[in-house]
Amino acid sequence: MIGMDGQAVEVNGIGCRWPPRPVVAVCIDGGDPRYFDQGLRDGIIPNVARFMNEGSSTIAESVVPSFTTPNNISIITGSPPSVHGMSANFFLDPETGEAVIMNDPKYIRCPTLLGEFSKKGKVVAITTKDKLRRVLGKDMDIAGGSINFSSEMADRCTTEENGIEDVVVIGDAGAVHPVGARKRGLCREGGVGYTPQLEHFRLCH
Repeated sequence: MIGMDGQAVEVNGIGCRWPPRPVVAVCIDGGDPRYFDQGLRDGIIPNVARFMNEGSSTIAESVVPSFTTPNNISIITGSPPSVHGMSANFFLDPETGEAVIMNDPKYIRCPTLLGEFSKKGKVVAITTKDKLRRVLGKDMDIAGGSINFSSEMADRCTTEENGIEDVVVIGDAGAVHPVGARKRGLCREGGVGYTPQLEHFRLCH
């Protein structure tokens, strides 16, 4: 996040101030601390090790239920599911009886930190999966200079929707590929879903 020092932003009753310098937050879903301990010992996550050694890392308590969606949205709203409304990965539609995936920003019932901060400065939100990109990008001011894109669809970025285009991916030996992860075979054909290789690429490159 990049903004003007000293500005205050209030989101869902919580006062937040602009940091004195740009801040990067990394959230890794399902990141049991034991996985990181082993990865650090094996030396296979150099970038994560650098974040932890030169930046900051902590173990946070999960919200309940401990599913992906409720926790992701609690992070970006600073609020529990009782406030933001994303109480699970799915919900049962009472009219049809069908399970509905909660991956649409319309289900978020309150403002987000990213959306509110983007009105005062520049915010960048990058995800692996595009469905999460759309949720985290709720109300982000792309026209104001903020950026929101996914590795999955990096080769399809537009200035209008994502705030950036011609996204590059750094590959093996530092080679630069001006295409997205989907074109590199790290996502399934057609950009639907993702593969373990993409997760490894994200952690290790």
